[in-house]
Amino acid sequence: MEGFLFAYWFVLFTLIATAYFPLSLSQTRFFCYQP
Repeated sequence: MEGFLFAYWFVLFTLIATAYFPLSLSQTRFFCYQP
């Protein structure tokens, strides 16, 4: 059960990371291009 819970949180964290990483990357790129 603990292994299943760990896998569940790992998948959830990976999905959130993959969803927010391009967004934050584009935001930092946008802020870097601003004078």
